[in-house]
Amino acid sequence: MLRMIWMVLIVALIAACTPAGTATPAPPEPPARPQPMAAVDEGLFVQPDFDIRWQWRELAPDERYVVRLWYGENSDDFREIWTETNAISVQEPIDSYGRDMGDFHWQVAALRTNEDGGFGSMISEWSAPQTLQRVRRMPLIPIPESERSEMASYLMAQDFDNTTEMLHFLRNFVHEHTHIGQDNATSAYERFQASYADAAQMMIDYAEGRIDQGPGLWCDGMTTAMHTILAELGIESRLVFLFGYDPGYINQHTMIEVFNPDTQRWQLHDPTFNLYMIDEAEQIATIERLVFGSLDDVQGCGSSGTCDKATLAIVENYFDAFRYNYGDELWVNPDRFDVTERFPAHDGRNFPEFLTGNASDFIFHFAAGS
Repeated sequence: MLRMIWMVLIVALIAACTPAGTATPAPPEPPARPQPMAAVDEGLFVQPDFDIRWQWRELAPDERYVVRLWYGENSDDFREIWTETNAISVQEPIDSYGRDMGDFHWQVAALRTNEDGGFGSMISEWSAPQTLQRVRRMPLIPIPESERSEMASYLMAQDFDNTTEMLHFLRNFVHEHTHIGQDNATSAYERFQASYADAAQMMIDYAEGRIDQGPGLWCDGMTTAMHTILAELGIESRLVFLFGYDPGYINQHTMIEVFNPDTQRWQLHDPTFNLYMIDEAEQIATIERLVFGSLDDVQGCGSSGTCDKATLAIVENYFDAFRYNYGDELWVNPDRFDVTERFPAHDGRNFPEFLTGNASDFIFHFAAGS
């Protein structure tokens, strides 16, 4: 009996402490539309071998998601996919456009099917459009701003409209603030770091009036310094070692090829002579285009932006063969350069022997893209 009394008292106490009219809270309403999930690499991709995903409530047996994907600004030319899952592969719809670069957009909604499995009615609003950007090469990761060199920070402080403008500025800056070929430039590799980051610091020191002249460098040091600064900013580049045939002699020079993220193209720059080349489409030329294509429609462009054949003539004797960075592959135009010919100026060695003394150290390509 006493136990019964205590139970009644406990129940009464609980009832007294519970606010009148309190009910079990209803589950939250799902959002009015499916919610897209963040894409990998901020939506940048080279190959569309990935899924896009979203979140929403559980679907009923007669409900489906509908996804629309389109290229560029033409949202009327879309690809539509129905699915019961909350993810789809984008490989097929993206590849169907035949585009190797540019912006793709997508959005998702939910619908109810009719008795025949076709469209019945919409049961959600469309999600906000999401953007995926196809690029030809993934960008490098820039170093944190707090860790950048003074030279890189100086570049970022300029008000550039685009990457092309910045590249012209940097090429000109390196040219103008280097003591080209002076102060034992041939021994620069012994006096500077392998990255030439200290040489780049001397350039900015010279520009700011802290020292009387810039570093003494030749072409390889200038291009390496430029390569180092671009890497800090997340812009991919590669040294291009050039070789040209002269009767009895092999010409040599070094330029830099930069992958411009704005144009999604490689562009060849020469900080030593402060110039670049344009092709028949008036685009900044690549080294492959210059070595394996005709130079008849190519012009050289100086720091002023004026392009002509006279500027091209400064460097056109170097466009017979090349290699990227310090790799073991060389590309040679056999119509311009006979790799078996021996050169008196180089102790009677042929081209492979001139490079390392052993032809088996290299893989030779005699056509573009090979």
